[in-house]
Amino acid sequence: MSAIHQFLAWSALCAELTFKFENLRRLPYLVVDSLFGLIILTFVTSQWLNISTKFWSAIHLYIEQLETLITWLTNNPAGLKLNDALNTFLANFFFYHIHLWKTYVTVFEHSLTNWLLIVAFGALGFSVLVAFLSDFLRVLTVHIFCFHIYTHRLAKVSCTAFMGLGRAFRSKKWNPLRRRVDSVRLDVRQLFIATLAMIILLFLLPTIIVYFVVFGTLWLFVDSVCRLLRHLARTIRQTLIKL
Repeated sequence: MSAIHQFLAWSALCAELTFKFENLRRLPYLVVDSLFGLIILTFVTSQWLNISTKFWSAIHLYIEQLETLITWLTNNPAGLKLNDALNTFLANFFFYHIHLWKTYVTVFEHSLTNWLLIVAFGALGFSVLVAFLSDFLRVLTVHIFCFHIYTHRLAKVSCTAFMGLGRAFRSKKWNPLRRRVDSVRLDVRQLFIATLAMIILLFLLPTIIVYFVVFGTLWLFVDSVCRLLRHLARTIRQTLIKL
């Protein structure tokens, strides 16, 4: 149930539909919103081929630019000396996911479901249509979110391990049971292993952080656009209610 509640809280479309069904008594608002939605649908229908072509061209251009960006990252960007082995591994990992993303986008592009959903939600109102576009953009760019999660988890684990090794040099360790830092005595062999692991992490961290910053920035951009559309849907709703 918690997952369902999280999805409902995340979805702009669910928020708009819930508001409409909870306010069925506000007939003037519902009628005006639906009229605006039908007007927009009329325009979209007349220009559907042009709008659809430009939209999917922009999506494919975005994918190409993402591939170019990853290729740029593999060539020591801005003079940064990244770890070649990890850099190559991460680049191939993300290239494979982009290949899957292309297939994913192609299925959406040649599906009539998009058109049917736009017509259906547009008939329910302009605010619902804008909310649908917000959710549709999130679904379409779900791989950017996945890239961000991958790099975020990798950076978090690496930084946590690095901090733990740093505490080991100060004869400290984190006690997860008591949730505090306790003293610990390490022998020479343990210190050698800790030193070796810390040096390895030290050379890997710049590469991990670069990928984390890049994909975090991309996700921030996509998330900002989706939030803007959601805010626009809410603004449209509030404006129409006041009419």
